[in-house]
Amino acid sequence: MAFDRVSKLLTGVTAILLLAAGAAFAQAPPPPPAPEPDTPVVPAPAPTEPQPPPLAGEPAPPSAGAQFPPPAFPQAPTLAPAPPSPIVPVGPPDVRPFALRGFVRVEGEYNDNFFRTPNHRTADYRETLTPGLAARFLSGSNEANLSYSPSLVHSSVVQDDILLFHLFDANGTLGLTDRLTLRATEHFDQTDEPALADPLNLQRTRRVVTTELFGASLRHAHDTWSIMPRYNFTLIDFSTSGTTGGPTTAATLTDEHTEIHVLGLDGTLQALPRNVIALGYEYTIARFRVSPDFTGHLGRVSLTREVDPQMIASATASFTHREPDGSAAFDIWRGDVGIRRDLRPRYLVEARVGYFATDAVKGDDGTGIEYLAQGTYRGRWMTLIATSSRSLAETFATTVNAGVVRQQRSALEIRVEPAPPLTVSLRGSHTESTFLQAGTFATTTGITTTGGHRRDTTIEGSVEIAYKLSRALTLSLRYTRVELDSKVRIFNYVNNRVGAALTATFE
Repeated sequence: MAFDRVSKLLTGVTAILLLAAGAAFAQAPPPPPAPEPDTPVVPAPAPTEPQPPPLAGEPAPPSAGAQFPPPAFPQAPTLAPAPPSPIVPVGPPDVRPFALRGFVRVEGEYNDNFFRTPNHRTADYRETLTPGLAARFLSGSNEANLSYSPSLVHSSVVQDDILLFHLFDANGTLGLTDRLTLRATEHFDQTDEPALADPLNLQRTRRVVTTELFGASLRHAHDTWSIMPRYNFTLIDFSTSGTTGGPTTAATLTDEHTEIHVLGLDGTLQALPRNVIALGYEYTIARFRVSPDFTGHLGRVSLTREVDPQMIASATASFTHREPDGSAAFDIWRGDVGIRRDLRPRYLVEARVGYFATDAVKGDDGTGIEYLAQGTYRGRWMTLIATSSRSLAETFATTVNAGVVRQQRSALEIRVEPAPPLTVSLRGSHTESTFLQAGTFATTTGITTTGGHRRDTTIEGSVEIAYKLSRALTLSLRYTRVELDSKVRIFNYVNNRVGAALTATFE
């Protein structure tokens, strides 16, 4: 069974990370004693080697870390490049060999359109209890992080009395030699939250989806060059147990099972003191229960130049080849140029523009402009995060494979801190998604579009208020409204959600 394999993989990854941490402690000398309180600790400056930028529209490997505690109200992942992280002051590093943190959260939410339907709405009242623990092991340059938070959920429309969900994250770094570094990441998530289980709004039932992401890399670094083989594994599985009912849709949608294996090799070369050339290759094997299986290749090259200590310019190009079973192979060509200016702690801006061409679709939709403009500004009491992008993306690594999608998105977030215990966050976004591969979309969803591609326009707005009642206790309130206007009218919906969460943290 798929869940048995996931359980075994989780156990194995956890054991590897703990063994790595234990080996690090056994080999590395104990950390030096902490300085006296009146002695300031100044972290050593990081090397300024410019790093090649990620290519827009390509699936990213598992992240190296996870936010803990996880956010009280999760945000939907986007196909477009993610907005930059908020700029926050960086304090002295935590050099304790062992750290343990925990939290307990109680949440309540009212949802006026639980199944996201255009008519005959079903309201839901949901209560959630989420405890969590995170542990970090540190010795020199070797580090291991583990975090786990189960959630007990009671819903007014759920079939079962109590639902149990899981969230597990782990990552580790082990220096085998001065030049050889082993890294591993693990992410396991089980939820029925639509923002995570169905970010493209392709379902009309609430299903429990299990997502498993694993990544491992071995980096060999020299003074002017590096090489890194890596492996990524993605597993996505929908469960029929402990789920909620909903409107009848195609059965194929709830039966999908995804396994994706990616073998990659990346290399960098510092041609001149301020120039880095990066090359990468990926071989992908994707297996599905409903969608067509495929194998694929991806090659990329980038040139990055450090114009000055605060600005980096780069040019990238990539070629993607996919061979799906039962249909013609297709290619995606893309290239772009861009600049990134980093003047922390005040602001960070990045702009990129490029062009793509693909034979996955016919006509004018097969070519177009891609761009990315994003930035973060941090003032004394306000943080502003803005993003605008247009990109072509593959969705095979998402929970519902809809083929190749062209997405145009604009988003704005404003965080205001009028007083130290109070934070007010305002978010708004406008997203237009065009599903270009009608055959893949129809196979996955069971819905055939006529008269052109399906196009969805999503407008989302939210306000969130967080108030620190004490050092360890935070009260959060949120209101979110989502409106989706689709060419396939049965997918139109308006959804309002109001929630409150009380989080207690300890260390």
